[in-house]
Amino acid sequence: MWYSSVMKKMLIVWGVNILSLWVVAALMKSIYFSDFWALALTALILSILNVTLKPILKFLSLPISVLTLGLFAIVIDGLVLYLAIHLSSGSYISSFGSAILASVLVSIVNSGINMLME
Repeated sequence: MWYSSVMKKMLIVWGVNILSLWVVAALMKSIYFSDFWALALTALILSILNVTLKPILKFLSLPISVLTLGLFAIVIDGLVLYLAIHLSSGSYISSFGSAILASVLVSIVNSGINMLME
């Protein structure tokens, strides 16, 4: 069935986000997860927000993205990560600037993991 492949892909994305957030939390002192379940919940919320909210924000900020030659996408990624961390219990990030840096690191780690999986 088609939904089994979609579910498999969603679980892989969730697992990659868990691993990426764990690596970034180990690298940055400004991000904290109280336990594995807080990390898993944050990764799940991040995955959901990346599918739902992020495309809407990218569309609405298209004029700003054009003016900044696409660099505003980093701010949107940081905003989505900041929101995901604040929506999950047991997760903490010190500032929005830390969220922007963490989102860049999460993107880099996600890219590395995806390259290893191919």
